[in-house]
Amino acid sequence: MTKTLILIVILSVSIFSTGETANNTAKDQKSAQNQEADKNKGLAFFDKKKPVNIVSDTMEGFDKEKYIVFKGSVSAKQEDLLISADTIEAYMGEETNEIEKAIAKGNVKIVKQDRTATCLEAVFENAKGEITLKGNVIVHQGRDKLSGDVIIYYVNTDKVVVQADKGKGARLTVQPK
Repeated sequence: MTKTLILIVILSVSIFSTGETANNTAKDQKSAQNQEADKNKGLAFFDKKKPVNIVSDTMEGFDKEKYIVFKGSVSAKQEDLLISADTIEAYMGEETNEIEKAIAKGNVKIVKQDRTATCLEAVFENAKGEITLKGNVIVHQGRDKLSGDVIIYYVNTDKVVVQADKGKGARLTVQPK
């Protein structure tokens, strides 16, 4: 029980962090302009330097397997980013004890600034810098709408790839300003 509680506390502090350390002081001294640009990256990962609050009906931590699962009305929030789902599974690195991959399943909703994404499953892969949304994916930004069966967002390059089931097609609606 104590190990599980310690694991949960560690997760609450380090979820979705990339494992970079204090050796990155140059990065820590970004200009205000670069920090503002980072804020506008869209549905990107959590900021590793900010706390994350996770609430769920139940949590189970498996220390040996480096795995934790949050079940029932899961909500993960950090500043202007909110992820909600029926479950979120987190896989931790063997040596770093930090989240390498997280999978949100069931009624997934991601909200950041003026962007909202809904889908059946979302996979966050920190090492790759990818977010994959699967199953009836719809992304709204303001009045614009993007939809498909699978949408992959490449965080580091700010690139989006949309795949669609045959007959449905990838769809984009852009509203004039």
